[in-house]
Amino acid sequence: TADHIDLPPGAKAYLEDRHLGIFTDLSVEDYVVELTENSTGAGRFFLLTDYLITGVDENLPEPESSLHIYSYGKEVFIRGLVKQNTYAQVYDIMGRRVKTIELQPSDMNSFIMDGNSRGIYLVRVFGNSIQQVKRLYIE
Repeated sequence: TADHIDLPPGAKAYLEDRHLGIFTDLSVEDYVVELTENSTGAGRFFLLTDYLITGVDENLPEPESSLHIYSYGKEVFIRGLVKQNTYAQVYDIMGRRVKTIELQPSDMNSFIMDGNSRGIYLVRVFGNSIQQVKRLYIE
């Protein structure tokens, strides 16, 4: 088991179960798994910690015309009215920007994360009076 823990504001701790492909935010919930009797070896469970210092405020108030940002597999979807000169930036859990995309003026945009990109990311959409950030799990 991994129990819920209280961390300082902005700090995060995730437990990754690579065998089941599950990430658990330990500041929100506990993680329980039943192992078989002969379970041995290393490389299944990883503790990921992060202190968000990206300069991206994930707690910005959402305007009435907010976007819906979500993912399925390796694809990221941005649903909602987007005007010209609007961008999406993707940050990894260490705060490094890994991708920048110029979005098309439309009510639906999407893009594929390249390569072996499985993990937790921040997606920041900004431009023309839009500023929104969403934390996503990418397969």
